[in-house]
Amino acid sequence: MDLAEEAARVTAEAIGNRDLDYFAAHVRAPDWPLARGNRIRVVGAQSQLEAWSARDLQSIANIATPAVPEFLKEQTVPTCTHLDTIVEVTPSDDGCHDCLLTGGRWVHLRVCQACGHVGCCDSSPNRHATAHASVADHPVVRSFEPGEDWFFCYPDSLLFELGGAAPAPSHSVGRR
Repeated sequence: MDLAEEAARVTAEAIGNRDLDYFAAHVRAPDWPLARGNRIRVVGAQSQLEAWSARDLQSIANIATPAVPEFLKEQTVPTCTHLDTIVEVTPSDDGCHDCLLTGGRWVHLRVCQACGHVGCCDSSPNRHATAHASVADHPVVRSFEPGEDWFFCYPDSLLFELGGAAPAPSHSVGRR
């Protein structure tokens, strides 16, 4: 089954179930084909999916190559403008570097993609990943959580995945 057929099948299931969360969770194809050869990455697209009407979803389900929904026709797909700062890094620690030094606690971890600094997320009390990005002028982090492969660009405020990227490293289960 090719990508368009799989997308149409999952879309039809979502329409039948009226379950956009199911659709967002299961359409994780590397690229989503659109009309005129354009491509869009399906990552964190819940807000876009909520804007799609059942009619838009039905039209996508009924054709081999989905048409561009009206709300996307005049928009460009956001792209991280700091991809050139991403290098292969070794995580600095198995936990938040600064929290380990101060005895702090964290919720989730992020790895700076410019230097490997491990910092805690913005849901953590100290928000060390964001602080490091600001002070060091390192714009892109990657999740350091098991099973997560996404990147986040602070200046562009963009969550994304990179096709062909090596699997993300993650911390060992331990102190939080």
